[in-house]
Amino acid sequence: MCAAWPSCGACQDYDDDGETAAGGRLLHLLQAADVRNVVVVVSRWFGGVLMGPQRFTAINNCARALLEQMGLVGGGGGAGGGKGEGAHGGKGQGAGGHGGRKGGR
Repeated sequence: MCAAWPSCGACQDYDDDGETAAGGRLLHLLQAADVRNVVVVVSRWFGGVLMGPQRFTAINNCARALLEQMGLVGGGGGAGGGKGEGAHGGKGQGAGGHGGRKGGR
């Protein structure tokens, strides 16, 4: 699971929860899309196939799809200049609170 929460103040952070660099990339997506005052949590589990770097695409596409569904970014790439590709292998999406790592960015 990885989580990111951007805000308009100094309180923005992320948590990778073992998925090295995924939370930072998720926070970058939210910053690029200028999405504020939200928490995005993406959870995935191992299904027997090693995804390698493709896991970052799946995680970000899952988060982008959620943001589009909620009307926070435009479809087809919208804010942030993403490619708007479909998620392959993403295993869930949702929004909610999550405790972060120590220290802010």
